This record gives sequence, structure tokens and C-alpha cells, in this order.
Amino acid sequence: SLGSVGTGGTDGPTSVAVQGRYAYVLDNTTAKLQSFDVSNPAAPAILGGSIGTGASPNKVVISGKFAYVVNS
Repeated sequence: SLGSVGTGGTDGPTSVAVQGRYAYVLDNTTAKLQSFDVSNPAAPAILGGSIGTGASPNKVVISGKFAYVVNS
């Protein structure tokens, strides 16, 4: 079965990037980037806090150890 976890925004995620066992979720409503451990699809878990992205984030891309966020 698949689990779920809330991101705190009212409009839902704007962009999601997955690398290995981690999913990085960008939320336009809260203007934050959150990271999740998705190694167990039945119980995804949020990791630490969230990072502010600035106004109107649209896309997140992961490359190596870095997350790049594009704002409009």
C-alpha cells in the first residue's frame, strides 16, 4: 500500500523531484522546499524542517548534493 504525508500548503505541491530514497517537494503556497524519506512507500517521512525559497517557486531540480529552485 502507499502512504501519504501532508506538505502544509493549500494548493498542493508545485514540483516534486526524486533522487534515490528522497523526494523533494516544492510548495508554491508556503514558498518552501521540504524533503521526505520515501524509502518505505507505505510510510513516507518528512526530514527536518523546510527551506524558504522566495516568492513564487515553480520548479525544483536535484543535481548531486544540491537542489535548484526556479522562481517566476
